[in-house]
Amino acid sequence: MKRKKLIKRNSCDYCFYPTLLDGVESYLDAENTWEQFYGHSEDPKITIDEYVETKKQDLINKINRVPFTSDAVVKGTQFNNIIDFCVQENLEDEKHKMFIDEEMGTVSIADKVIKKDLYRKPIITLDNYHTFPLEDVKKFSNYYDGALCQQFCKGVVETAYGNVELYGYIDYLMPFKVCDLKTTKNYGGMGSYRHHWQHRVYPMCLRQMGCEVSTFEYNILRWGKDEVTPGDTFTEVYKFKPENDIPSIREICEQLIRFLNANKDVITDVKVFNLMEEPDKKK
Repeated sequence: MKRKKLIKRNSCDYCFYPTLLDGVESYLDAENTWEQFYGHSEDPKITIDEYVETKKQDLINKINRVPFTSDAVVKGTQFNNIIDFCVQENLEDEKHKMFIDEEMGTVSIADKVIKKDLYRKPIITLDNYHTFPLEDVKKFSNYYDGALCQQFCKGVVETAYGNVELYGYIDYLMPFKVCDLKTTKNYGGMGSYRHHWQHRVYPMCLRQMGCEVSTFEYNILRWGKDEVTPGDTFTEVYKFKPENDIPSIREICEQLIRFLNANKDVITDVKVFNLMEEPDKKK
C-alpha cells in the first residue's frame, strides 16, 4: 500500500510534550544516576554503559509512543479518573463507571468493555477494576472543587533548530494555579519532582494562551497499605520564572532535537517532527 505524503501540521518544526523532556533529562543524567545507585557497589547488577543504553532505549520508546503499562500506571490513572468524575459530578461516561460504597468507605472504578452479541446488541463488561479509600477521594476532589479538568494547553519556544510546539493536558486548572496529581507507592521526599518539566512548560503555554498563572503544584498521594486505608499526602510547589525557565525549556528542547537528529533511523513516530499524513482530498 502506498504511504500517504507527510506534511507539516503547522509552521513549527518540532512537536514535544513534557514527558519527552523528562525522558531527555533522565537520559542525559544517566551516568550520574548510575553513580548514585551503583557507584559504590563492588559488583553492580548493571554496568554504567548498560544503564545508559537502557535510558536511551526508554527515550526512544517514549518518542515512538511504544505502549507501556503496569499495575501502578493503571491504578494511578484510575484514581485520577475518579477525581475527575467527582469534580465534574459524574458517575460514569462512555469509557468508565464509578461505584461509591459509603458503608465500606470505598470508591471503585472500572473500564467499560463494549462487545456485541450475535444479534449485534451491545454487551457491557467491566475491566481494570480498582478500589480506593473514600477519604482519599474526598480529600482530593474537595481540594480541586471548581477546577477545570484535563485542560489542553500549547505554546511555542524558539530554538537554534527552529520552532518547537509544546503541548499537554493539565490535570486541574485552578483560578490561580496549576495542579498535577501524582500517585506513588514510595515518595522520595520534597523536591522529588524538581527535575520534571510540567511545572515549567504548562505555565509558559498558559501565558501564551493569555492565562497568567505562575504557581504549579504537584499534589502527591502515597498509597495506604490497602484499599480502605487512607494514604499520606504531600505537596511540592514551584513558581514559574520566565527569565530562568524559558531558557531552560529552550535548552532541553535543543538537547532533544540533537538526539532526534542523531537517531533518525530508529524514530518511527513522525509527530515529533510536527508531521502528519496528508488528509484525503475530497472529490
